Amino acid sequence: MATQPPLPFRHEAMAEIDGALLAGWPLPQLGEESDKEERGRVLVVAHQVTVNCMRYLLERLDEAEILAIDKVADVPNCGVTAYEFDPAAGRHGKLVRTMENFVSPLREAGAPVTAEPDVPAAAKA
Repeated sequence: MATQPPLPFRHEAMAEIDGALLAGWPLPQLGEESDKEERGRVLVVAHQVTVNCMRYLLERLDEAEILAIDKVADVPNCGVTAYEFDPAAGRHGKLVRTMENFVSPLREAGAPVTAEPDVPAAAKA
């Protein structure tokens, strides 16, 4: 069995996402018939690590950038981060962040905005 090359990321959470993993996802390419499909909305409900991994991918951040974002503040519970497709962005259009950690509906309802850390499931090796 061949050994895999070391992952390019030093941070454990970011090591889960790498080029080999992404290459296995059958995404439509520009010009293919499947690229013509109408795109709808997608809702992903997730914890901070997943939100930051999505930001890393969608915003094409490098490791230092996403780790700096992660260090500044936690993603609030029920916080919304939103993207919209901008056909003028990039060479062929891309998703552009339009909202980050949006919690106004919570505040308007009088609910507390919290950012509880995840409870570790097991000791780190």
